[in-house]
Amino acid sequence: MLGKGTYDKEHDVVHEQCGATSSILIVLDGKKGQGISCKIHEKHLKMLPDILRTVADGIGPELEDDLKQIAIIKGEQPNAKSKTEDSGPQSFAG
Repeated sequence: MLGKGTYDKEHDVVHEQCGATSSILIVLDGKKGQGISCKIHEKHLKMLPDILRTVADGIGPELEDDLKQIAIIKGEQPNAKSKTEDSGPQSFAG
């Protein structure tokens, strides 16, 4: 994850405006495509994997509920594959 990221310049602005010690920017379907930029202070390095796991674990159940609600609103069966879900493999470039 070291090296130049697609959205490093934008992340610099956000990081500075927030006065952050550490921050992560994740962009999906942005003007320049996908991207991730990390500015992590060494005191936060060991915490980062746990923080990301906690975020991911929290998103999973919420996402399932959101997809069910979207299906219901669209008049689809909640367990049927929604048209909002992508069916193909995804790539993610930093």
